[in-house]
Amino acid sequence: MGNEFQQAESEFWRQVHEGRARHRRQVTLHIFLPLTLGFLLVFGLLFLSIWGDGSRLSAVAALATIWLILPILCLQAVFLALLIAAVYGLARLLKASPGMAIEARVWNYRFQRNLRRLADRAAEPILKWHEGLAKIKTSTDLRRVWKAWNSVGGWNERGSTYHYDFYDYDE
Repeated sequence: MGNEFQQAESEFWRQVHEGRARHRRQVTLHIFLPLTLGFLLVFGLLFLSIWGDGSRLSAVAALATIWLILPILCLQAVFLALLIAAVYGLARLLKASPGMAIEARVWNYRFQRNLRRLADRAAEPILKWHEGLAKIKTSTDLRRVWKAWNSVGGWNERGSTYHYDFYDYDE
């Protein structure tokens, strides 16, 4: 039993090492080799543009243009790498997010509830103040008082304010 386990473990590690070696070869062939050949091609074309034609001024202008464009291309490569890293990170985050999303929604709900409670408590004295001012204003609005006074009978014939006619007894 122990011998079979050791054989299976050694076979597993052999496959791991073979996979890593295959990966190194693929990285070299698919990434580093094309990049190196591309750089050699660009610099070879630069060399040919300067010394191959003989018109020195146009070659120098072309070389200057290329040297102005290269830093921009490098910065774009950096931004592309950052974008790829962000996409990869978001993909990893989405795999782990169902549980985390529920927890984040719970925390967000608690935060909103506490924030609303705090805002209501902060606004309560101001609302009470405005309510009191509105009560004072409506109670001291003479036009409203006069209108209400006249609607219930107003002044009686004797001019008394203490005795007014709610009903017309003559009818």
